[in-house]
Amino acid sequence: AVVLYNYLNTFKDGDIVEEKKTNLLLSKLCALWCDDRKYLTRLLYAGASVFVACFMFLFAGPFEIVANSGTSLSFSHKDIAFLLIAAVFVLSVVLTPLLALLRGKVFDITVTLISSVTLAGYVQSLFFNGAVTSLTGDGVDWTNHTLNMLLSLATWVLIIGLGFFVLYLGRSVWKNAVLFLAFALFVMTGTSTVTAALTGSDENAKFATLSTDGMYEYSKEDNTFIFVLDRLDYRFIQDVLADDPTFLDKLDGFTQYTDAISTFSRTKPAINHMFTGSDELAYTSTLDEFRAKSWTEGGRNILADIKNQGYDVDIYALFQDLYVEADHAEKYINNLETDKFEVAPI
Repeated sequence: AVVLYNYLNTFKDGDIVEEKKTNLLLSKLCALWCDDRKYLTRLLYAGASVFVACFMFLFAGPFEIVANSGTSLSFSHKDIAFLLIAAVFVLSVVLTPLLALLRGKVFDITVTLISSVTLAGYVQSLFFNGAVTSLTGDGVDWTNHTLNMLLSLATWVLIIGLGFFVLYLGRSVWKNAVLFLAFALFVMTGTSTVTAALTGSDENAKFATLSTDGMYEYSKEDNTFIFVLDRLDYRFIQDVLADDPTFLDKLDGFTQYTDAISTFSRTKPAINHMFTGSDELAYTSTLDEFRAKSWTEGGRNILADIKNQGYDVDIYALFQDLYVEADHAEKYINNLETDKFEVAPI
């Protein structure tokens, strides 16, 4: 006691206050990294949070999308299941031990953030994503979704804030919450995934492309070439002939159709309309319905008629500009291939 008394007397009042501040700062810095938990203990919580995040974002989400879109894709959920499982396994194995290397509050904060974001993502997919409908590349008027986006943002902030509130309550409460949340999310997400696997369609859309192989090969006789200028209205031809009446004379064998009118301003569905002459469907149906039904409207089918005359029909265009599915045309078009997916140029 005498030694301690003499030691304290060597400090002035200001020195003692300063030392207390320094010790407090050191203790707070130590708490960020100092950890009495073993590496294997941290590995458990790291593995739980990382695995359920990978499972939900890398497996369940993509798997359910494909399972519920069988008729729109050229592959099924069964084709991608192994790839998705492998991705979850590899990423979990790599990230879990790395995350467990963190210590103290740094480890707790990181795991809390991962778990909170995973829960927020689950709530987002459950309650908010449906309002956006399918994202097919068409323009979206996001001003119509302002309220939905604000509610979504508020939900994310609330859930992440709740996660850090649980951490603030103490490590014993926090560790139970992390394990319970991981288990609950895995069960709920896994249940919906199994349901999607059992109810998902294996009947996939049959995509096609019109091959250009042999495009310059043709018979020595009985060839008919039809060049369709899908956005060239006859009124423009009249303007050309008004300037040069002999303009078309140089085109040997050229047939001029004076009753062909380009009704639409875009290749799709202008070219389809010119081939089929379907007016009623053109203005009373959706684009996909028009492309699918116009070829056989009123019992007409120009490709079937040509095929029945003994001709081989080759069309050099984007298949998706003319048809919706290969089944609609494969028995009429000679250069149709169904083992490729056609991507239209931008």
